[in-house]
Amino acid sequence: MLAGILKKDKKGVLVQVDDQFKNWGVQVKANLQAHGKGLAKRIHFVPPQQYEDFLSLIMLADVMLDTPHFSGRNTNYEAFAFGTPVVTLPGAFMRGRVTQALYTKMGVADCIAETPEDYIRIAVELGTNKKKRATMKKKILSANDAFMKT
Repeated sequence: MLAGILKKDKKGVLVQVDDQFKNWGVQVKANLQAHGKGLAKRIHFVPPQQYEDFLSLIMLADVMLDTPHFSGRNTNYEAFAFGTPVVTLPGAFMRGRVTQALYTKMGVADCIAETPEDYIRIAVELGTNKKKRATMKKKILSANDAFMKT
């Protein structure tokens, strides 16, 4: 899906906080390179961040990408606090459905993809369309108090 996003958004750049898994970045870059020339140059791995710097990354992001393989739990709450849209494709396991559950609680379904192609479409649209992104941010900010309700 990352390759699909980069192929459709010719100016798009992905930023990923480096992980504790050894060679994670090398593997991701190799996978992207296998999907198209130059794609691997458009993903940047940054070292683990101090909390304030991590929040700055979230605030500066046009869109965040949730994966069906990991849970974005705390990071989702942080993103929603800034109104940063998180695109998700619910996975087979609970850990891949956390973002969907949070959006459902907020009553916002715009960023929940049904297929990998839908995930790519939503991510590219939010990444390239300032008006759509601003509308989504406003929608998230107006609904994120759902987490404070009992």
